[in-house]
Amino acid sequence: GTMELEAHDNLDIDIDERPRVIEYADGKIDPQTGEQIKNSLMEAADRDVKEDEDEPELTPLEKEQKLRWAVTRQPLLREIMYKIMDLCRTETELHDLEDAVDGFPEYAIIRQSALSIADILVKNHGLEVIERDGEGNVVLPEQKEGLTEDEVDDLVATINYRTTSFGEDYVRANRPAVRLEQMLNLNPERRETYAEVLQFLDEEPRTYDQVKNLLAGRPILEVVLDGRPITMQPSVFLDKLEYAGAIVWRDGWTLTPAGKTFLSEICAQ
Repeated sequence: GTMELEAHDNLDIDIDERPRVIEYADGKIDPQTGEQIKNSLMEAADRDVKEDEDEPELTPLEKEQKLRWAVTRQPLLREIMYKIMDLCRTETELHDLEDAVDGFPEYAIIRQSALSIADILVKNHGLEVIERDGEGNVVLPEQKEGLTEDEVDDLVATINYRTTSFGEDYVRANRPAVRLEQMLNLNPERRETYAEVLQFLDEEPRTYDQVKNLLAGRPILEVVLDGRPITMQPSVFLDKLEYAGAIVWRDGWTLTPAGKTFLSEICAQ
């Protein structure tokens, strides 16, 4: 399935980073060659779930790394996965999970079910599945032995998800406030520009072109890379703010609750 992503036009190459692959509608762009690599998100996700079921027992560190890799490898799903793990720190029934994900603004452009995204997290140690019977008791694997599929369906009343300890650690380490702090520490000279962009988006949702016009000709966009002066794309600012969980696309770039908190903190300093 291809994905409609026309709204996201902030996919200019970020020259300010090590080369990395930037996702776009139905493939990827290689920052070094600018070449499009066809690779639908759906396929990547399906492959994930179908990989070898009998993986060797991993160490806690390997599980943590596997989870981090699964979440960060698909930029369009990253924030959704973070929010799912945050939500499921309290055990959550599947239909409640689906309703919640449906309401995430980041989910509007995704053509993948909440269930399949949750399954990626289960496979990668971020969530665990808990089946309960009609009385609310956990259904154990041995209770299902020798039962037909229909009998198992009768036994299991609800399928619930709960965040694992690895998921909990990931959520704690990646709270938007933490990511924003890291973003500022990385380029403290951009603080005022970040604040100005947030202020601009807080007034009303803005397109990329409006942000581009706001920042056009600013000295902050002039950087030196490998001894060569280069003009950065203003999309770098949107890219970083989105990555940090401060802004989201909702018929225009607009602030998340974390972005609003962050803006008021910057203004107070």
